[in-house]
Amino acid sequence: MKGLVFTVLIHFLLFTLCSPLSYGAVLLDRVVAKVNDEVITWSELRRNIEIDGKELLKGLEGEAKEKKIAELERDFLTTMIDLKLQLQEARSMGFDVSSSEIDSAVNDIKTKYELNDEELIRTLHEEGFSLSEYRDQFAEQILLAKIVNYDVRDNILVSSSEIDEYYQTNREAYLDEERVKMKQIFFTADQHDTEQKTEAEAIAEEVMRGIREGDDFTVIAERLEISGKGSVTDFGYLSLGGMIKEIREAVSGLNAGEVSNPFWGPSGLHIVKIDDRVQGENIKEIRDGIMNILHERKFRVKYEDWIKSLRENASVERNL
Repeated sequence: MKGLVFTVLIHFLLFTLCSPLSYGAVLLDRVVAKVNDEVITWSELRRNIEIDGKELLKGLEGEAKEKKIAELERDFLTTMIDLKLQLQEARSMGFDVSSSEIDSAVNDIKTKYELNDEELIRTLHEEGFSLSEYRDQFAEQILLAKIVNYDVRDNILVSSSEIDEYYQTNREAYLDEERVKMKQIFFTADQHDTEQKTEAEAIAEEVMRGIREGDDFTVIAERLEISGKGSVTDFGYLSLGGMIKEIREAVSGLNAGEVSNPFWGPSGLHIVKIDDRVQGENIKEIRDGIMNILHERKFRVKYEDWIKSLRENASVERNL
């Protein structure tokens, strides 16, 4: 069971790994992209696909598996390029990650899963990773969080007038007798597009597997958002009457602390967590929730603009 937990954890932390695979050494050794002065190799891309796309490859062997990997190449390579651009930006701005920061992150995992050093190393080895690789992925994750916060999140402001305007426009959504405090992970996808549907449901299943194994919803959500695989919103308190039908039905049977199964709405796939259920209106809680909603909206726009700017100012060569 713990091995599965670490598979899910590493799934969200993994962006690039340099370990070679034994699958056709000549084929895997080629460069598939150059990002400024750094390269991405086919071995790195393939390993990323086989780990991050594990659910999409489930049950496939031989030619069928290779065909699916070929279909996933371009999207996965785009994600790897974007992540490398962010890491390069972080380093150019002078950000780094200390050994003590990595130690703290690893110790948090050991404490959470009640592992000593030997058990951690053995669990990682069973999943095909060394402790050094694991620490490297924590370093990348911490570095990404630092640069995204500095360049994007910390520069977002939500004014009182914006909160007031949103509240007045959506006042009926906050006047229902019962309200729930809710967080959401959302995957933008077309339910009627087979490829988009399959990919969104595969990532959602990885999320649910991690939650079932005890991973924290908020931590998973943050990693998803940084990796660009999903968006996250803390709605604060909302009335049931102000929700779209699909969300209202999903949360109606949930108690505080519970997480819904993935479900489809008009614009994509949702997973929601209920933190609290209350009666009546608390204006401070409502305003805090509205601020979170508006902040997240601005973050998604600003983040996409930032990524676009990184691409435009970089030298990127793709060989796929």
